[in-house]
Amino acid sequence: QLLGFRKEFPGFKYSISGSAAVINDSVFSMDIVRSGLSLFGASSTNSKRMKKFKNAVTLCAPILQIKKVDKGGGVGYNHKFICQKKTFVATAKIGYGDGVNRKLADKSAKVFYDGKAFRLIGKISMDLICFEIDEELFDFLLKSGLDNQFVEIINDVQNPNNIANNLGTIPHEVLTSISNRVERVLVD
Repeated sequence: QLLGFRKEFPGFKYSISGSAAVINDSVFSMDIVRSGLSLFGASSTNSKRMKKFKNAVTLCAPILQIKKVDKGGGVGYNHKFICQKKTFVATAKIGYGDGVNRKLADKSAKVFYDGKAFRLIGKISMDLICFEIDEELFDFLLKSGLDNQFVEIINDVQNPNNIANNLGTIPHEVLTSISNRVERVLVD
């Protein structure tokens, strides 16, 4: 039907394909293509060709606070997380208002600092996430200060495909959920 429509309205550029169709079958490409999700390295198909794409997204958040919480102390809304031992906790400035899915805290999601993974703890709030850090990082941040200290929520290890699989959704949802409160920076 599209081909018939195209004949009736010549002079326009047509496309009915996104990333998966472009990679899998050039018949769907028509005049122009909409690369979509593949621009970010996320996949929309199980194609062998798409598996070669590499993640191009990093979502970072500044660390705002660190503290030592005694055994029995709570973290997050309603103290959902109760520390079973002395726990070193960091808080970063990002939350569900920025597009971080609240279910990630219950799905073993991590944040990353200098390539090391740390688990989310407590509930994800509108503006904040909490995560357990080790004593070594706690001491480092205590000495160096928190200026220009960031954690990664999305990176090459925990990419949009992994997060989507963890949440039972699609990478499109993970990426399009990131709100306009998050600054976008294009890096070469």
